[in-house]
Formats: sequence, structure tokens, C-alpha cells
Amino acid sequence: MRIVVDARKASRQNYGIGTYIRRLGETCARLSPSDDFVFLGKVDRADGKDVPRDAARITGDNVTWEANLSSNYGLRELVSVSWQVRKLRGDVFHAPHYVYPLMLPCPGVVTIHDCIHLRFPQQFPEPGSNLYARMMIRRAVAKSDRVLTVSEATRADLVELVNADPSKIEVIPHGCDPYFLETVD
Repeated sequence: MRIVVDARKASRQNYGIGTYIRRLGETCARLSPSDDFVFLGKVDRADGKDVPRDAARITGDNVTWEANLSSNYGLRELVSVSWQVRKLRGDVFHAPHYVYPLMLPCPGVVTIHDCIHLRFPQQFPEPGSNLYARMMIRRAVAKSDRVLTVSEATRADLVELVNADPSKIEVIPHGCDPYFLETVD
């Protein structure tokens, strides 16, 4: 099976969605060696060619990276990711952030980490970005085949705030980062 993951937010910083994408990618690639994982990511220029920024972070015999140059938060990302999944002949698509492509040729899964934009809109003073986030969360929940959340609280928020079908939502808490498993003298 070919699983395509939108890894454009797999930033070099060790927090948030970037950490989630990296750890999920590392773990799934290791635990499912018969599946192929294709990560769509931002690129840097190195030695005269495009290299995905975080390619060194998620590696394996069953891992490949494809550059995605679209900017975040706009129509271009919705179209370009859909087009890439089709071109790559993905069997399943995973959006680890609430931005879900327009027309997927395969089943899709989205992870909604929290509903802060819906629950506390006053905390986001820029109206354009807040409106986009709210629209994308609603759309992702409606269009995806499955919704993953990290807590029962987020699941309840999705049911209450966007009228999500509870049977479509799976709660899978975050795992423990290997950093916290290191022995300290």
C-alpha cells in the first residue's frame, strides 16, 4: 500500500505538528515495512538541487520524499496536494493538520489536534487566518473518510462544534517522544 502524507509542516523545530509528523512517520515506516510512505514536504536548495527540508528526519527503505512548493493556507495547497496524490497513485492520504485537499483520488484521513480556532476564536485576532482555519477544520471533518484526534476532549468538541459524526472519529493519544525515554545519570 502506498500512503501519502502531507509533511509540509514537519519543521525543524521540535514541537507541535512537526514533531507529530516526524514521530508518526518514523514509527509507521518501521512498523509497516511492506507499505510505501511518501512524504510531501517543503524543499531547500542544496548542491544545486531541491532537497526536502526534513528528509533526514524520516528515513527508511520504504520512505521517499516528494517536494511540494505550495505555500500554506491558500487555494494552491488544496489543489497541489490533490494533484500530487493522484500523480503518486496513493492508496491512502493522511493530512496530519486540518488542511484537507480538494479532490483526492483515494481514501483520506485527517488528524485534528485541537479545536482552539473553533472554541476560542477571540484568541486569534487576525480575521483571515482564523476564518480559514475554521473553514478548513469543518471541511476536513466533512470530507475525510476518518478523523483522528488526540483526546476525548477534541472528539467532543468536533461533535459539538462542527456536528461531526462520532463514528467517524478515532481517538489516538500521542505517544511518548523517545527523548523522554533516555536514561539520565
